[in-house]
Amino acid sequence: MKTLIIRSISGLVYVALLVCPIFFKLPGFYVAVFSLIALLSLREFALLVNLNRKRWLRTILDCLAGAYLFMGHLLYCTDTMGIEVFFPYLFYLLYTLIRNIYSDREQMVRDTSLTFMGQAYVVLPLLCANLIAFGPHTTSFLDMRVGLLLTVFVLIWVNDTFAFLSGLSFGRRKLFPSVSPKKTWEGFLGGVLASMIAATLIGRFLIEGGGGSNFLMWPLLGLIVSATSTWGDLFESNLKRLAGVKDSGNLIPGHGGMLDRIDSALFALPAAFFVYTVFIP
Repeated sequence: MKTLIIRSISGLVYVALLVCPIFFKLPGFYVAVFSLIALLSLREFALLVNLNRKRWLRTILDCLAGAYLFMGHLLYCTDTMGIEVFFPYLFYLLYTLIRNIYSDREQMVRDTSLTFMGQAYVVLPLLCANLIAFGPHTTSFLDMRVGLLLTVFVLIWVNDTFAFLSGLSFGRRKLFPSVSPKKTWEGFLGGVLASMIAATLIGRFLIEGGGGSNFLMWPLLGLIVSATSTWGDLFESNLKRLAGVKDSGNLIPGHGGMLDRIDSALFALPAAFFVYTVFIP
């Protein structure tokens, strides 16, 4: 019971920190929360793949670069700054390529590849949160498309909850036993169905104009977010299995690390952005 209480409280705190800056359109809070998510997740990724184990200053630089890219992309999306905001990040990429010429030459390909993989795996999907929230006609933070971005996170949580409940009640056939032994096909299908229903209800009653010409978008969004969320979870589970650990960290009591919390979103956000781009002009 004590573990359940701790897990519930820490989960609610995480959800509140994620939802509040989006719902109330708080730019400073939004940048701080998502930049911190990028920074902490990159650190945990480096630990999982044993990157820069003896050169922790490199890991700090990689984490700061990822956080900067998120912040710079937000400034660009809201027309606060032009393309010059990306110049420091381009310098970081060039520096990363050059630095291994002068050290660790035998590990140059491995270390450089893992460094860029971390940026692509963690930061680029988070940029899709900006792209979803700030469409092509956005001119300020106040124009943020709150409903579209929050819907993605809500569907991820709905999928996780009902996949767990369905798997617990009806689970028989293993989904991917070599990576995640507890996941079942019954749980997966329960999560898909719940996500499609939730997306349809959200689009119909909570999103302005959602019941119009884009009504087919919502069940499709639920299906795609559910499927990609599961793949995101499986991908991170495989990273942890290869590293021989249960969690990516111990930052969030009862939940593990930051990467454990956002693994589903790292696959679902790009997929949701694609769906929104196709259906919403």
